[in-house]
Amino acid sequence: HRAQRLSIYVCRAISTYLPQREAALACAILLGERQGMNDDLEQAFSGSGLIHLMAVSGMHVGIFYLMCSWFMFTFLRLPKKTSTLGILLMLWAYALLTGLSPSVVRASGMFSLAAAGKLWSRQASSYNLMSASAWIQVWFDPLLPTQPGFLLSYAAVFGILFLHPRLFSLFWFKNKWLDKAWELSSLSISAQWFTLPLVLFFFHKFPVYFLPANLMVVPLSAPALIGTLLLALLSAVPPLAKIFAHLLSALLYCINEITIWIAALPHAQSTGWYWTKIDLFMALALIALIPLGWLIHIKWARQASWSIAIAWYVVGLVQLMKLSSSNAFYVFEGYGQGSAAVREGRQGWVWRHTEDSMVFGSNDPLSHEGVQHPTTINHKGVVWIRWNNKTALWVSQWNEDRLTEMPMADVLILESKWKKETILRLAYNY
Repeated sequence: HRAQRLSIYVCRAISTYLPQREAALACAILLGERQGMNDDLEQAFSGSGLIHLMAVSGMHVGIFYLMCSWFMFTFLRLPKKTSTLGILLMLWAYALLTGLSPSVVRASGMFSLAAAGKLWSRQASSYNLMSASAWIQVWFDPLLPTQPGFLLSYAAVFGILFLHPRLFSLFWFKNKWLDKAWELSSLSISAQWFTLPLVLFFFHKFPVYFLPANLMVVPLSAPALIGTLLLALLSAVPPLAKIFAHLLSALLYCINEITIWIAALPHAQSTGWYWTKIDLFMALALIALIPLGWLIHIKWARQASWSIAIAWYVVGLVQLMKLSSSNAFYVFEGYGQGSAAVREGRQGWVWRHTEDSMVFGSNDPLSHEGVQHPTTINHKGVVWIRWNNKTALWVSQWNEDRLTEMPMADVLILESKWKKETILRLAYNY
């Protein structure tokens, strides 16, 4: 609770000197707090592939670790043991302040183990550090591997450790800036490569322009994080804080505008990716085998990747054939003021309460089952649905004094907030 109160205090101090939109981004970058951010801006970060900037992760912890190292070793010039202890204390204080999310704990654990190894003059394997931090987290919370954040965090780190050195070595540029751009691009591709199946499985969409977005915005995120931290410290000296806030505000404004521009580009997101667990496992196998076969040139991995790709294609065809010959009826909770759908093969019909209710798009089960453009039907009061030799009565409005006059049906859908006594009377009549 103390850490949460301190986090709120820091956000308030930042908000005092920055415009509302820039202050919301600053709090998100420094602490992972998104409460002050409007939905449109958050959607822009998600659609451009930059949502990771708003969730404190290994990148943020790494920047903070470098800042602490410079402060202890270079600025204060303290002894090695004292500096290492101070760095670890500040690192875990920052992790506590940001809420101890799986990605923060993973990064803090890896940096802590690496710092301890340096203190004893021992060089640990990055894979061992990653495995140790994962094992410690799962020891305290065995259900962590079921959370998307935990899986995405370690998938991204593994991609960076395994794929990035090999991918970066494929090209070399004499120009320093081109080489740096390729280094950042290969880093982003490596992380995205191993997180792609998980992103599609859990979130059903993919940011198409993630590479140019990361190339333009990620270099600005480090000075934004450092600047936000300095502004929080300078808030104790208002005159200095006001001067510094103008510079930081301009930087945060650029990040916001670039993100919004990228998210507004045509086809910025590829949506409608509804995968089954079979699809996920097939994709994960391909993601692992393709680098082994084409970058490390392992013959069996190349052959296995072709076999899995063909098997995945056949499984997809079988699933499509089953869907084309099957029917289904859905009742959805939380879609506007009531929605239901009928699917016959790859054709679909959606019923909704009013024109203001949610219209089904690509992120719904009908799209997952091959229905791209369902027919939308608006209804009010009572609607009678006859389908597949069954009848469904959808009631959104009805006079409770006339329950006995309600028509009979195989399925009864009650939309309004009916009283318990009324439902019992209705069940008795049925």
